[in-house]
Amino acid sequence: MKLIPVIVTTLLFITTVKSQPNYDYEQLAKKYKGNTVLVLNREQHLKLGVKKGKFDIESDHLQQIYHIDNKNVGYSEREIGYSPTFFVVKSLEANSYLPDGKGKFKKLAVTEFKDEGQVDGGSVFYDGYRYKKFKFSSLTSGVISETKYTYVYKDPSHLGPFYFMWGAPHHTMSYTVTVSEDVKIGYRFFGDSSSVKHTVTKDGSNTIHKWEANEVLASKSYDDAVNDRYFEPHVYVYITAYKTKNNGWQPLFGSEKNLYAHDYKYIENLNKEPIANDLKAVVDSIKNTSKSERDLMRNIYYWVQQNMRYIAFEDGLGGQVPREANDVFTKKFGDCKDFSSLLTSMMRAAGLNSYMAWIGTRDLPYSYKDLPLGYASNHMIATAYLDNEWVFIDGTSNHTPFGVPSGFIQGKEALISINKDSFVVVKVPVMPTTFNLSADTVYLTLNNGILNGEGSLALHGYCRSYMVDRLYYTGIEKINDYVKKYVALGNNKCEVTQADISNYKNNDTAVVIRFQFKLPDYVKTIDNELYINMHLRKVYADDKIDTTGKRIAPKELEYAYQDESTYTLVIPDGYKIKKLPEDVHYTSDDLNYHFTYKVSGNKLIYKQMSSFNKLIVELKDFDKWNKQMEALNKIYKDNVILTKIKP
Repeated sequence: MKLIPVIVTTLLFITTVKSQPNYDYEQLAKKYKGNTVLVLNREQHLKLGVKKGKFDIESDHLQQIYHIDNKNVGYSEREIGYSPTFFVVKSLEANSYLPDGKGKFKKLAVTEFKDEGQVDGGSVFYDGYRYKKFKFSSLTSGVISETKYTYVYKDPSHLGPFYFMWGAPHHTMSYTVTVSEDVKIGYRFFGDSSSVKHTVTKDGSNTIHKWEANEVLASKSYDDAVNDRYFEPHVYVYITAYKTKNNGWQPLFGSEKNLYAHDYKYIENLNKEPIANDLKAVVDSIKNTSKSERDLMRNIYYWVQQNMRYIAFEDGLGGQVPREANDVFTKKFGDCKDFSSLLTSMMRAAGLNSYMAWIGTRDLPYSYKDLPLGYASNHMIATAYLDNEWVFIDGTSNHTPFGVPSGFIQGKEALISINKDSFVVVKVPVMPTTFNLSADTVYLTLNNGILNGEGSLALHGYCRSYMVDRLYYTGIEKINDYVKKYVALGNNKCEVTQADISNYKNNDTAVVIRFQFKLPDYVKTIDNELYINMHLRKVYADDKIDTTGKRIAPKELEYAYQDESTYTLVIPDGYKIKKLPEDVHYTSDDLNYHFTYKVSGNKLIYKQMSSFNKLIVELKDFDKWNKQMEALNKIYKDNVILTKIKP
């Protein structure tokens, strides 16, 4: 689909106004030194009411940004997103205020706005959102850019959160919610609310909630951190009930039951027709070759993995409503909701009990009890109850074995639809460290100063599936280069001369990589002694957490895992062991590691095992984590010393 931008043009005008807004800019520039911009003020005013039996909901937005220096090119291009189905832009105005050096500003209005859709060349090629795009001019030091816009909401389930922290510092910000007498609300605050002031006042028959915060520093991003929602203060306001003249008070949100009633309408009429003959033929063929219910369920899941392509086309209600299983089967592509529809339909046609479920990925910190809104979930899967336990089946996870939840939903709650009046909330298990095992065995020889190695690496669980995910993402045509980089040991001089991978297409088996390598300049020679560091793979070498700058973001790991290595070194002729590092054994509630050395004949056998059993390292555990990393990195420096045998 080709999207043609619509240009909306107004007359350009420049006027001279008083200091707008009025601040001591010189003082602010000093106070927020080091930042390229300062948000002088950010306001949102949400108005909730009922008019003629329908919701009357609008929100006014104001953003005023002071540009401290000239390094803020990224702030010149802006966009205001909206959804034609759920909320639209009623009005939009953007202005630049240019200082004239005399305490006044020249107002320069933005005159060109583009209305465009979003096209993604990756897995999502159209998401239904549209954007009002525009560009500020002359954003040099001292200029103020101002954006004003108003949303009109067609659907009360898409009000969204208000964040009290951004990527830029804020001088002031406020979120005001005016509630008419025909509406009752609830709200849930997440993150640290100590710096946010909340007041409730009355204005006639209206109730006014206001949250305010001042002098808020910019949030920082970290490559190893959890999603911003885990730590940035934010509030969700939602309608719990509303009153109409004909029907009186009607419930809306505020409980898991009400959320389910709202969400169920999106699947209530799904797959009412029998499955298509071609799809039934596929199901029957799978059933005829399956030996048990578990085997049948597994084979249906793998058929979807191997024959369907993930592509999201979430236009309007398409982002909420799964497509018919027959249509998904015919097109051979779909998104998470479509795969959930197809999987449950195929399993039911095969005589199995299967259910659709809403779930949040680990990007979302909410439980359904904490946040009984659609914002608690951003994903959909199929589920089944088999052998007295729930099985979570994610059709979008191409390299996850049957019976294992996709890694990004571990520990999350699934809202499982049984029927119109029945649902269950089930927590997805976190897979143990021993399931996610990376184990390598290497045979080492030393020739002419070059350390040569031959070995194999076996990857299990998420170690396997995540590696294969990245392999396919890198491109199957580059598989050899990718695998060589994956198994390289020692340092960046390692030359992997051969690497062969097997079983990466079979999700039920470990991936095994057999490889050979050369490592020059690794063994150090001093007089008659050789120094060899047997820690060829330092699992936690770069994992110390940077705690400078008052970090407030917990550290996140993709999965709990266990790493094992066995390295056997043939002691060179004419040498003997002079010194071995001491064995190390460390056990704690979260991190465990063991390092041992053993001489057997002319061979030195080094073994290491390390494991970490948490998905998140909380702020309170940072010091403990860093001390553990310091201890490990000290161990990583240990060398085996070989000395020449005297004649």
